[in-house]
Order: sequence, then C-alpha cells, then structure tokens
Amino acid sequence: MFMTAHTSVALWLTTKLLNPWLAFLLGFVMHFFLDFLPHGDSDFDYHKKNEHEQKIFELKIAAIDVVFSAILIYSFLTSQIDFNQCILLAALVGSWMPDWIWMASDYLHLGFMGWYNRFHVKVHNLIGYDFTMPFGLTFQILVTIFFTALVF
Repeated sequence: MFMTAHTSVALWLTTKLLNPWLAFLLGFVMHFFLDFLPHGDSDFDYHKKNEHEQKIFELKIAAIDVVFSAILIYSFLTSQIDFNQCILLAALVGSWMPDWIWMASDYLHLGFMGWYNRFHVKVHNLIGYDFTMPFGLTFQILVTIFFTALVF
C-alpha cells in the first residue's frame, strides 16, 4: 500500500483510541494487514532498466505519496475533529514505521535487517496474487477513501 492509505488508517485510529501505545501498536499491525491485501505495487519492482533508475523512480513515487499524505494530515489538523496529538503521532509512526524500516534497510544496505525485509515481502505475497497496477491503484484509492470517510 502507498503511505497515503496507511495515513488514512492512522487518522481513523486517532479518532477511535485513547492510548498512544495502543495507537502505535494497532497502526503497526494495520500496516501489515493492508500490505497483506493485493494492491498492485509489485509492478514497481521492475519498472526501470537498472537499479539506480529503479531507486530514482521509487523516490519520485514516494515524494508524490508524501504530498498526498501531507494533504490528508493537514485536512485532519485543520478540521473540527477533537483528537489527542500524542495519539495522532503514535498512530502515524506506527502505521508508517514498517515501510521506513524496510526502506532504510534496503537503501542503506543493512544486511542484518534481511530477516525483516523477507518478512515484509512475505506479507505482501501471502495471497500469492497481486492486482495489475491500474486495479491496485484504484483499490488503494478506495481504501483511502473508505478510512477517510470514517474520519470525516
């Protein structure tokens, strides 16, 4: 899942929970639940000719995703919704952390984190099926809309 979908879940958790530790934990767990669902991002793995071009492509996609996540968070912060800032921060960090760890390990070549990367990839492939990119992006947009609708 793109981070925007994970962000929408974190915002939803912020409106439902009173404990920041639980918000972090559920954000972390929900990340893997969303990653378990087929979501069409496996096409990103082989988009460019070489590893350098692939990394640049992934960073561009991530930058766009950060903008959409920021828009969601800004909309939440400027809304009339009553929330606890500690819970928001915990839910966001928990829901984003699995990908941060994965990316840091991959981009910084942290060999000792190989077990985590294998686990993360395994979660992505548990069903053994992935949507094509257009269907996957549509699915991710629908997930984001669903959780955003629960918030607003």
